[in-house]
Amino acid sequence: MTSLALLGTLAVASPAAAADPLQHNCAVRAMPSVSYAQEMKCFTFFDQAVAYASGNTVDASAWRWDPRAAIYSPSFTRAVDTAPGDRRILSIEFEHADYRGYALVVWGTGGNCEPGRERVVKNLGQTTDHWWTDKVSSFSPYNGCYSEHFDDINLNRLLDGQNYKMDMTKGNDRTNALSLHGGLSAKEADDDCNSGKAKCTFTPDAKIEYVPTSIKDEMLGWNCSTQPQQIRFDDNITRTSSYTFEMGLSTSYGVEAGIGDTKSHVDTTLSLTFGASFGEQLAKDYDATQVIEPGSVGIISSAVANRKISGTWSVTYPKRKWYHTDWHPSMTAHRLDPDQPMHIVYNQRPMSSAEKASFCSRSSIGVSEPAGGARG
Repeated sequence: MTSLALLGTLAVASPAAAADPLQHNCAVRAMPSVSYAQEMKCFTFFDQAVAYASGNTVDASAWRWDPRAAIYSPSFTRAVDTAPGDRRILSIEFEHADYRGYALVVWGTGGNCEPGRERVVKNLGQTTDHWWTDKVSSFSPYNGCYSEHFDDINLNRLLDGQNYKMDMTKGNDRTNALSLHGGLSAKEADDDCNSGKAKCTFTPDAKIEYVPTSIKDEMLGWNCSTQPQQIRFDDNITRTSSYTFEMGLSTSYGVEAGIGDTKSHVDTTLSLTFGASFGEQLAKDYDATQVIEPGSVGIISSAVANRKISGTWSVTYPKRKWYHTDWHPSMTAHRLDPDQPMHIVYNQRPMSSAEKASFCSRSSIGVSEPAGGARG
């Protein structure tokens, strides 16, 4: 009888003796360095940390017991990258490789990571037990962020980082600070190639393509009245050869070393690529009156012929810029065909709700200038 009673007591007591999960799933705020203040809050479960970090806009309850599956889930990534509001999850750091163990959800206000902008976490050991000190083994950035890892709380001794999910290849279990940023900006790449601060080379992806008609909206008129209105459009319309940098990945931290006198003017490089001067320009005066129907917009557009090339730049710095020496932005460039005339096209369509709210609050009729101003 004693033996049976003891077994019964053990059977009842066993569940109560089970330890609760520890509160090491944390959310930490990244802030601009100039206004930095520590802010970390910890929870029992992964989805609780995600909810707090996102301002309750991301529901990760389906992955409460398997955070690793969330990192590989397109639906979770989509939820994080499209969450509404000003508060964003910037990266999720993990205790173990392959996104296992406890998670540290890094968040910030001010929207997505943008090129040329940085938010930091200067100390991962913000809890009383300093639990997240020297713990990170893998990470997954979101919302356009690079997640850079440092051995020192003052962002010294760079360890590893990228803008895609990965295991720590250098400095495993040594992270004490983070930088969340959007990488090299298009303006920085352009300026630094032209000035010689970086060594820049361009590699076309394909042959030059002929584009017989490239259309650009130049002026927009509106009519918020109840009657058709005659509206005058007049301007000197100018089209120039143009290019657009689209920032891509940094493939390497690289070795810091001098690069010598290596100015690579973008226009000069593109002139060599096209086999003709890149600084072409076409201009045409336009002065005409158009009838715009009630609730409609009239659009003046220019149409030119050009030649198009796409490719990738290699932008290499002697000293790390945004913690990397090598950047690889893509570019699309259009060189005007000076032997073909510019055509002016007029079209009319109903106003969108956004246009109606914007234009009709200014005046019943008007014309927007190319720079975005307005005249009645």
